[in-house]
Amino acid sequence: SYTLVASTFEPFMFSRFKLRLELDGPFRLTAIPREGAGMRLRELHGRWVPNTDCAGGPVDQCYARNPRFLVRTDCETPVLARLQTPQAESLPLINVSVFAFDDAVLGSACASSGSYTNSPQGVATRLATIGRAGPAEYLVVASTWDHDIDASFVLYFYSEHPVDTMPATLASVYPHIAPGPHTDALTYKDAALSGKTLATHLKAQHQKASRALILGQGGAAWQHCTTAVAYCNLERLTGEYGEQQARQLCCRLWILYICVLSSLAEVAEEDGRLRTKGGVELAGFPATVRSVWDAIMAAFGGFAGNVDSEVLVPLVLLCLKLRDARTARDVVEAWLATLSEDTVYLLQSRGAMRQQQRSMAQASYLRVCELYTLHILPQLGDLSSAYEFLSVSTVVSEPAKDEFTKRLDALRNPPAPKRRSRPAAKKSRKPKAVEQPLLTTTKPVAHVAKSADVAKGELAVDAQPAVAAALSARSVRVGKHGARRGGVKSGALARRPRSTLGIAWQVVRRLVSRWGMTLFTLAVAMAVLRLVTQRIRLPQLFTAVYRKLWSTIKMGTQVTYI
Repeated sequence: SYTLVASTFEPFMFSRFKLRLELDGPFRLTAIPREGAGMRLRELHGRWVPNTDCAGGPVDQCYARNPRFLVRTDCETPVLARLQTPQAESLPLINVSVFAFDDAVLGSACASSGSYTNSPQGVATRLATIGRAGPAEYLVVASTWDHDIDASFVLYFYSEHPVDTMPATLASVYPHIAPGPHTDALTYKDAALSGKTLATHLKAQHQKASRALILGQGGAAWQHCTTAVAYCNLERLTGEYGEQQARQLCCRLWILYICVLSSLAEVAEEDGRLRTKGGVELAGFPATVRSVWDAIMAAFGGFAGNVDSEVLVPLVLLCLKLRDARTARDVVEAWLATLSEDTVYLLQSRGAMRQQQRSMAQASYLRVCELYTLHILPQLGDLSSAYEFLSVSTVVSEPAKDEFTKRLDALRNPPAPKRRSRPAAKKSRKPKAVEQPLLTTTKPVAHVAKSADVAKGELAVDAQPAVAAALSARSVRVGKHGARRGGVKSGALARRPRSTLGIAWQVVRRLVSRWGMTLFTLAVAMAVLRLVTQRIRLPQLFTAVYRKLWSTIKMGTQVTYI
């Protein structure tokens, strides 16, 4: 049997592909699931340091000083481990093994990768079953054949059922060993934080930073945030606080860190690096957003897909605010390409199990996709990649794809701006000018044609009688708002009736228009009540009251009560 692997030369390339295979004889082609498919993945990072924890193979007496990871389980579960050195300049000979661990005694090997080798793909164990009906502990040891190796490594640990994994120091594995140069000094520093646990210390720093940010004290908020994130490590907090609560605490700390950074940071025009607003020097202030992303990945186990989307979204928004769309694209693509199999299965599932958790995961995933397709790629002028991403995505639902596609079409072909039509000129309320009667006079025209003198109020003595006659003839003058002035009344007053019958008709019409429905309803009610009293024998008191009221109304006198 042979294995065919389809791969791309560059990482993070999204595309569909077709594989065609032709042989002379009969054959059968079967898809092989990915390594650890359907299992839970934990990505653990470490480093070999010469003369400290690079202790050689199992034949050496100090083999237990190699980097170790403690695994706790409450039931039987299949497991698989793979060890790689992706950043090593020269590939060392490496091995990974799983040992039983009971009462601080390193037991027999449950699984091993076999001989030491320096393959680019690393080494991996076969699928093995560990655990029992009760609680059990195991140690995963990552070792090198040589003692002088200085390199970092990545351990991928798969399990079918939930297990707790954490770095194991010599002090936790062997309590009788005193702290020395081979132990993790940061572990003892954490344990000595004024007698507090690490989780309690981080919560206190979070409260102080939040209070300072609300009060506008950016420097104090930054100091508390940097102190908190320096100790914020998901793996260390998981052993003390539980996996779910540790993840929530890490998310809260890093979200607050990004908010404080967003309120303080600006881009320098000289070199494009980050600086504080106002030029205030702050310790530990990052130079680029990419360095912030590296610190976040290190806190979440060095695995981009393990970073919570609640932290990823504020970071991407910070990149867009600082006009760094390229970093935002790299961050989102790294996160999308390295999502764990459990997360992808949860996003694609349609069953009723874990419905609340699936809804939250899908909502977070859609927010990231929205930022990627509608904000990041359009800023880079790469709309074709956005369309391609939506076409090959198996997680985004069809209604969401249609909505994103419509918005992309609007970005590609923006509608022409509508010209606002000027509002129609309001009709002037000024009445038309009243034509003035021509002035007829027996005097010469020269006396009337002196417009300049008339405008100044200087009239000739001979023209004054004629002008006075013309002015007295203008019995109607139009005011500013169209109100008539002079001796003639307005049209509304002129149309008022003057007879008594007309006035009475106007009063009745107004009463009917205003109270007609009420009077009609009252009349109908009285008629119905009268019919009811005629057909149904009511109590004597009610009948007497009704008759009294009815007789009083017919008489037209005032109602009196006896």
